[in-house]
Amino acid sequence: AQMKRAGINLIRTGIWTAWRSIMFVDGHPYEEVLRAIDAFILTAKRHDLEVTFNFFSFTPETWEGVNPYLDPRSVEAQKRFIAAIVSRHAQSRHLHWDLINEPSMFDPKRIFEGPRSAHDPFEHSHFIEWLRERHGTIRL
Repeated sequence: AQMKRAGINLIRTGIWTAWRSIMFVDGHPYEEVLRAIDAFILTAKRHDLEVTFNFFSFTPETWEGVNPYLDPRSVEAQKRFIAAIVSRHAQSRHLHWDLINEPSMFDPKRIFEGPRSAHDPFEHSHFIEWLRERHGTIRL
């Protein structure tokens, strides 16, 4: 209510770090975390405040995977995490979703060093697949 009275009409929030302390290893958030998010979103609605909810900062969590963008283990856990929150607010009209705050591509261990290859098996296999699609072969 104080924020609304101060002229604020949008809150940008989310989970910026420590994903592992709020969910299981497979990406399912703890119920108490989901309820806390629900309470926040519903309180914002009560005071006519728009909410932009951010899921990740820089790169998505890998959840025991290797590559946050290409490893199926990582991607499936990310989907479970996001779906657990989004599905509870499918009818909300004051809520906007933001996947990654300041997205950083490539090597998640060097997010502030610019685009660099992670040199992991998933990136390697996807690159070979791309070369084959583009050139028909990877042989010289």
